[in-house]
Amino acid sequence: SLFGLICLSPEKLRLIFEEAREKKEKGLPHALSRLSSLSLGGLGSEKVGNEVIRNMAISCSNVLVQLNVNSSDVGDAGLVALTQFCGQSLRKFEASFCHKISNKGLGYFVDCVDSLEEVEIWGNMQINGEFLRHHCKESLKVVGKD
Repeated sequence: SLFGLICLSPEKLRLIFEEAREKKEKGLPHALSRLSSLSLGGLGSEKVGNEVIRNMAISCSNVLVQLNVNSSDVGDAGLVALTQFCGQSLRKFEASFCHKISNKGLGYFVDCVDSLEEVEIWGNMQINGEFLRHHCKESLKVVGKD
């Protein structure tokens, strides 16, 4: 089941998303093509990174509505992939305790993902007033920063 994905290691997730991406590129159906919500956060010492996010984004392009990558190794490159492949569908993004995301990367992400309504960024001390003052989306709900 798709719920079982959250219990897998990042390496197994990478393989699942890579296989789904390959099927999609060949025009074949795959189980992730209708996935609208996914939690990849809190996997312990093995953390999801940019490669897993890129393969997932390609596999779930423009159907994923909500994504949680809390406490992961996702960085700006992962945000670029999400922008590129999920930029028309993603409405809520949770990235608390993701210390590889920068002000500039998060600003680009929220400005380019037209559908984004809420971003949650607790525990990201590197995200500061620069992001809050310079992103262009006035309607965006930012949770975790004053």
